[in-house]
Amino acid sequence: MLAAKRIFLVNIGEEPQIIKRYIQKMEYKLPVLIDRYGQVAKKYHATVTPTLVDIDTNGQIAIFKRGFRVIDKGTIRDRIMSLAGVISAPE
Repeated sequence: MLAAKRIFLVNIGEEPQIIKRYIQKMEYKLPVLIDRYGQVAKKYHATVTPTLVDIDTNGQIAIFKRGFRVIDKGTIRDRIMSLAGVISAPE
């Protein structure tokens, strides 16, 4: 049986109150996991933020992308929308 797709934002080292204000300001709708001690970041070698890690249903890393470039915005958005089962409209 395949696991359901789930998308999370992971915050590294920030206080929960700061994260909550930021998420509300940015109007993010995804759940946020708080990695207060950097354990998740260490496990997935997330040495910079943002880091995109797509873990497939077998627990293997399918996509690993460090950092962000404006040119990547559409590709990253499309990948997240695809994982969420949403068809992206052209910009």
